[in-house]
Amino acid sequence: MPEQHELVILLDGWRGWMPPEQLTPLLAGDWEPSPCESTPGVDPGYSVIAGLMHLPDERAVAHRISGAYEATPCQWMAGRDHVLLQASSPPTQAEASALASAASDALDGVAIRVEPDGIWCVDAGFDLHAPGPLGALGRNVGGVLPMSSTPVAAKQFFNLLQMVWHEHPVNEARARAGVAPINALWLSGRPHGAIVDPGSTSATLIQSSGRRARRLASSLQTTATSASGHTVLWLESVRDALLSGETSLSAAVREDLASLAQALASPLAAGQVSLIITGPDGARRLRRRAAPSGLKRLAKLLGQRTAPAKLAAHLFE
Repeated sequence: MPEQHELVILLDGWRGWMPPEQLTPLLAGDWEPSPCESTPGVDPGYSVIAGLMHLPDERAVAHRISGAYEATPCQWMAGRDHVLLQASSPPTQAEASALASAASDALDGVAIRVEPDGIWCVDAGFDLHAPGPLGALGRNVGGVLPMSSTPVAAKQFFNLLQMVWHEHPVNEARARAGVAPINALWLSGRPHGAIVDPGSTSATLIQSSGRRARRLASSLQTTATSASGHTVLWLESVRDALLSGETSLSAAVREDLASLAQALASPLAAGQVSLIITGPDGARRLRRRAAPSGLKRLAKLLGQRTAPAKLAAHLFE
């Protein structure tokens, strides 16, 4: 018997941010908690995507998205003896162009570009090993990116960026408006020109509304698919919200909630479905099967049918 096709839905960053009551109404059917591997100290969402798409690691995910280093505009907030990586409201296209132009003029051998979809890309020769931005958000930069193992060229990049942007007109205007400055870029990925071969995989990434998912799907478009593989829906609006310091349910988040409801009600969802939700402390997974065997297994594991509220609690506990 061939393996049943699976739909995997990744709710990237929703754990600890999305109120559980938003998901409870969508958990109709027969679900059960399922193991979900998560590597400590990394960006949970990128780590999950790497595993699903058979990429080597989260750096390969960022590289596939940007072609080099994926750069996230942010604020490095200095404390007494540490520097915290803080979320920052994203710049407008005009602000981004001005900041990128000023940085490119000051940096030798490093190119910074801002794509029309708002993704920042940095072409550099140094090999920087750093987790994805959600793996570093709110943490001590020195702990996540130890200076002892950071290439000298990368240190120079960060230092020059701080100096160039410190009194830049964009940041002065943001200060007058009471908006946090953008004084740094967080880099995740690989040096320009690095080749990351995903190898063979039977996974298909749905080109959703998320810009990272669209880019990754495009970069892997030649990957072979098969009926025995799985289809991945990466919902990343909350990732953007976290990196922007947003706390409200934006139009993009509501659109992802609607996409989630539609996916769970689709004909494909009649087969095996996994729901993975990530947060700063890792990932949780639920699995649903329409076949009777799923009911039997659920009853054996939990002793009774689990209410949607309890399943949602498992995702957020």
